[in-house]
Amino acid sequence: MKNTLLILFLVSTALFAQNNTKTNADYSDWITFKNPYEALQVRYKLEKKEGDIGYFKAQFRINYSEATICKDARCLGYAFCFGLPQLNNKEVVYLHYKIFFTYKEIYSLPDLIPMQLAFPDGSKRMLKKDGFYFAVNETSEPVDLEYFFIKSADLILEGSPLRFKNFIESEAITLK
Repeated sequence: MKNTLLILFLVSTALFAQNNTKTNADYSDWITFKNPYEALQVRYKLEKKEGDIGYFKAQFRINYSEATICKDARCLGYAFCFGLPQLNNKEVVYLHYKIFFTYKEIYSLPDLIPMQLAFPDGSKRMLKKDGFYFAVNETSEPVDLEYFFIKSADLILEGSPLRFKNFIESEAITLK
């Protein structure tokens, strides 16, 4: 009886680990923000596709092992603006975040990001392991859309106001 329980426990643990590994494998690599904000990272995963529209999940984190992380005693975390292009490709909706160094988790955007993947002219957007790419046509070399959603970022410094492009502090989601 003990052997049977032990075998069931080991099999269920192995299945859980395999499923967890597969889930993480579906995501892109962690993509860093521009210098000096490399400790702030984002990754993406295609959740579903309906015709030419892809629906993506996005996650953010602070990589505490990144060498460029702010070590100044006044540094409290990062603030950033994330821009989501609308399906008409003419408008962008901005999401604002403040992630404090006390926040140690991975944050997932609650809503999927709908994105046009194929266009009438034959051009395409695609997600690869190292981020989003754009190709003019089937034979062209895809171009890295290095900071496609990342619009701006800044350090949260104790006693200093946040003033950077597109950021609206009153609309910011705060992660502590």
